[in-house]
Amino acid sequence: MKWYSIAKKDIKLMLKDPSAIVVLLLLPIMFITIMSLALSSTYGSVDAPIEIVYLDQDQTKMSDKYINRLQKIDGIMLKKTVSEKEGKKQIDKGKYPMFLIVPKAFSEELSKNGSITLKIYSDSMQKSTVSIFEQTIRGISKQFELESQLELYGVSQEKIIGNYLNGKIKELENRFDTPIDLASNTDNLVDGGLSESIKSSMNSILKKNVIKQEARTNNSSIVEPDTFQQNVPGYTVMFAFFIIMWAGKSFLSEKNNGTWDRIMISNISTAEVYLGKYVPNFLIGLLQVTLLFSFGHFAFGMGLGSSPISVGILSIALIICSTSLGMLISSIAKTDSQVTGVSLFIVLTSAAIGGTMVPLTVMPDFMQKIAKFVPQSWALEGYQNLIVRNQGFQSILPNILVLLSFSLVFLVVAFVFIRRAIKK
Repeated sequence: MKWYSIAKKDIKLMLKDPSAIVVLLLLPIMFITIMSLALSSTYGSVDAPIEIVYLDQDQTKMSDKYINRLQKIDGIMLKKTVSEKEGKKQIDKGKYPMFLIVPKAFSEELSKNGSITLKIYSDSMQKSTVSIFEQTIRGISKQFELESQLELYGVSQEKIIGNYLNGKIKELENRFDTPIDLASNTDNLVDGGLSESIKSSMNSILKKNVIKQEARTNNSSIVEPDTFQQNVPGYTVMFAFFIIMWAGKSFLSEKNNGTWDRIMISNISTAEVYLGKYVPNFLIGLLQVTLLFSFGHFAFGMGLGSSPISVGILSIALIICSTSLGMLISSIAKTDSQVTGVSLFIVLTSAAIGGTMVPLTVMPDFMQKIAKFVPQSWALEGYQNLIVRNQGFQSILPNILVLLSFSLVFLVVAFVFIRRAIKK
């Protein structure tokens, strides 16, 4: 019996099993549809502060005072970056939702009631979060602007009063030819023209909108990610790993009905057995992922980014990883309950940690670090780079390498267990 005979047999068994078709194909479609329609792309606020990266190009006491004022906003934690290029790079990677730049001459323009533009780069995938904090920063900026204008108004008022008093004093000195002590004669000084000058000066200052914001996203071609761009990749990644349950049950069924014993007594190598069991699971996974992305694209108009080929390559890496894990579980599990229990535990736990159910961006920092140890987070990050951030193949190359590394570990361990089973 050759490897392709084993593969052909397994594919026929799967096609005859309606429960496998429901779990692997129909259930993901129903789940994606219901959850995507039920949930909007806006995810609620969290207790943990949102980190925003910033760059102070002015480096003055006034700009430092402004940054400190922003630091006091509840729910925001500012982190300094070294350059505009580095800040934009971090936004492109999705590490932070927003990058704020305080420009040069901030203090100078503020002191003369000039024009200041704060640059804000934002991650298009986290637009709902960014929108909230843009409004908050705008409010703080307006408050800071008014305080500066009032201070400037005080200086202007002082000059007006000084000029007025100097003029009056000179008139009196000339009239009486006597020096006048200013401190003892200013308490009762009142003049309608003076108050009118002050009022006019104040109005001219406060009417100006000094601090403006220039908001930019890291990708101008994506206005706002919709719910399907968020959910279709997430649930596709999650359900791709359900193949491990079917692989385990298939393996166990062969052991129970004697098929495995017939394979063992035949003249077949470990590699052929391994390949024969691997190929059908891979093909089923390929069919599943293709169907889910096609469903999202044609039924709901979900875009595939600027590089659909890269989406396909990443999907292959994902399927290799999920199939390899399926081979590992099937070679270890001894009973049907073990297959079901272990599979569900691994799939649901790693999917939750990997961000397929709840976006990683709203998780605490320690959970985001833990997510790096499950393949789902790497696959989902790759899809988000392609579909949501509209990036190319180079952006997902690290994700593919990590997924293949996971696969290699799963394959080696599974191969060892299958080889032991054949030698028994």
